[in-house]
Amino acid sequence: MMGQQLFDLVLGTLAQAFTAVLWLRVLMQAQRISFYTPLGRFVLALTDWAVLPLRRILKPRMRWDAVSLGLVWATQSLFVLLKMALFGQLALLPLGGLIGLVVLGGLLESFYVLGYLLFFAVLFAAVLSWVNPRAPAAAIAAAIVAPWLEPIRRVVPVIAGIDLSPLVFLLLLQVLAIAGGQLRFLLVRLLLGGGLG
Repeated sequence: MMGQQLFDLVLGTLAQAFTAVLWLRVLMQAQRISFYTPLGRFVLALTDWAVLPLRRILKPRMRWDAVSLGLVWATQSLFVLLKMALFGQLALLPLGGLIGLVVLGGLLESFYVLGYLLFFAVLFAAVLSWVNPRAPAAAIAAAIVAPWLEPIRRVVPVIAGIDLSPLVFLLLLQVLAIAGGQLRFLLVRLLLGGGLG
């Protein structure tokens, strides 16, 4: 049992780390952030091996990096499948339920990773804006989080020169994380035929 949990921890950490870097690639491309920076080169070094071969085959032409988004979902779906196999749950489900759980579970896990990535990106951008707003990393972080904070900035006013949009966004992420956790629990229960009840 401990070996299973350890394997799950190691595999889960690797899957989430790779997914986070893929999400970073997607967000940087969507915001047209240069990859000729230390962060950009790091992202390319970790993801090119998987992204470039698929791009040669699929040749996508869009602002959002469809290949990287597909890899995000595929990575998390594979993790869900391996985790179920590791804990002996594959035999508990009919084929349709198994496919549904893997597909939807991979999607939910993908958005979980995005949520955590945005949480730390917003936190990092906010701290840098106070401590060292002229740092190169500050501009990159601000560009990554800008599309997520702009809708909030239109509603929440700046008070005494302090932008409260990062705080509001972090609170919204916490609410979504709680709702997502409940949704994940209900999904598993439904696909197992109410077996968790």
